[in-house]
Amino acid sequence: MLLAKNNDIKSKGFFRSTSSVNDDPRAVFLKAIKKDINFYFSLIGFKPTWQQKEFVDALVAGDPSIAVRSGKGPGKTTVTAACMPWWSLTRPMSRVVVTAPTMRQCKDVWLAEAEKWISGGDKRLRSLFKFTGTGYGIRGHKQNQWGCFLATATTPEAFQGIHNKNLLIYCEEASGIDRGIMQAIQDTMSGHRKEGQGGQNIWCCVGNPNSRTCRFFDFFHSLSDHWTCLHWNAEETPVSNWFSGERNTEIAEEFGKDSDVYRVAVLGEFPALDPDSLINEDELNKCFGPEAYKRAFDHSDKKRQIGIDLARFGGDECVNVFRDGRVMLSMEAKSHVDPNDMIDRAVMLQNSYGWPDKDTTYVVDASGMGETAIGRIGDAKRMGKRVHEFYSQNTAHNPNKYANKITEAWCEFAKMVRSGELYLGEKPDRKLVLQLTHRKYIVDREGKIKIESKDDYKKRMADLETGDLGKSPDRADAVVMSFYEHASRSQRVAFG
Repeated sequence: MLLAKNNDIKSKGFFRSTSSVNDDPRAVFLKAIKKDINFYFSLIGFKPTWQQKEFVDALVAGDPSIAVRSGKGPGKTTVTAACMPWWSLTRPMSRVVVTAPTMRQCKDVWLAEAEKWISGGDKRLRSLFKFTGTGYGIRGHKQNQWGCFLATATTPEAFQGIHNKNLLIYCEEASGIDRGIMQAIQDTMSGHRKEGQGGQNIWCCVGNPNSRTCRFFDFFHSLSDHWTCLHWNAEETPVSNWFSGERNTEIAEEFGKDSDVYRVAVLGEFPALDPDSLINEDELNKCFGPEAYKRAFDHSDKKRQIGIDLARFGGDECVNVFRDGRVMLSMEAKSHVDPNDMIDRAVMLQNSYGWPDKDTTYVVDASGMGETAIGRIGDAKRMGKRVHEFYSQNTAHNPNKYANKITEAWCEFAKMVRSGELYLGEKPDRKLVLQLTHRKYIVDREGKIKIESKDDYKKRMADLETGDLGKSPDRADAVVMSFYEHASRSQRVAFG
């Protein structure tokens, strides 16, 4: 009966003062919200999945420490952004502190989601909140008095000196938060609990399990006795407005179900102890020989690109790779050669193939020596060439997925390898196979895939007896760049 009565309350005159607290519509309304979080959910139009209900139950029960590790898709940000305003509203003069590795994650992701739920909900509920760019206040109070404020996880001082009796600290993307910051939060929460003021103090940590070398990992292992630990596997997530399941299939096809990427992004598992290689040698070997040529030739991709990786040091190689569609036509690798001569060789070979400039894209490594060489494209011999200047550390075409451009190129190429619709020659080139199958990757603290740098590769491949650095993966980079799918979207035409 209480809920039916509440639904009849008119928003007009909602804040009119009354002589009796029991007659105050605000008091009745807030009492109903606190008593039943499902009533609150009905006001904002939120319907939690069975996975999200686990978090809701833990929060309603007042579990002091809640950790959620999840693949991408179960809606961990969605459920926390829906629930935290409820917690704030039902605990007078409470404070919610939301933190993440970057302010963008706090503001543009979490806070935007929270504001969406409240602003799209019941008018009576909307009138109780005032959102700003750094949080929200409740019932006319400043956000540091009663409400929520954002704090980037960069300095311990941001989590000190908080004295609200009811305090909730929420860590978004918890894998990426430094151990020192986590310790500062723990000290703050421990201090509140020792004071015994009778309030409620909750610490929530939620995120993708991107790293084993973080405090978030400890919460599920050595410190698990002190935490309510929830694990959401995206394979088990029901279809919803924000999740279709297609992404699971895409990740499995691109990286393989045995990869760390699938473990982290889908299964919600922490990565293995060591970083993985992107490309499996057995799958790569299927890209050589006449059968591979037939499969690749039948593919509809008809792009003509020339990948050029130019040596930065004397022992490295300058490499030209020509590809037509999914077929690698040639690879030429030379050490101790002028990078400009190598580009001239590419121009000469382009002419011999009869490739028109308008149908051909040069994808040139623009770091180091490459930047100087690219500057000369446009002279009498090279005028009219279409050039994509490839800076490996630049932003990827899909920045939400890949840490940088070189990672994106490698991941795209690895997907082609797994498809089996790729031809790399009649016989495997030993150096190329070694470089392609030994480049490692990690899932970084923001949940993005990141390939190891050339310098790290060379150090890892060092000769154990002599200590000499390993060879640079120049052949592999040139091949990968020649197959970079987004090169044609960002190119310039060089004129004399």
